[in-house]
Amino acid sequence: MAANNAPTELDKEQIFGMAEKEMEYRVELFNK
Repeated sequence: MAANNAPTELDKEQIFGMAEKEMEYRVELFNK
């Protein structure tokens, strides 16, 4: 584990991926 709290590139990828899925999910619910 890195000592600093800065997210690694992989962490950023995963976070952005989850946020994107979350947005798509909300948009789908909203459009029903």
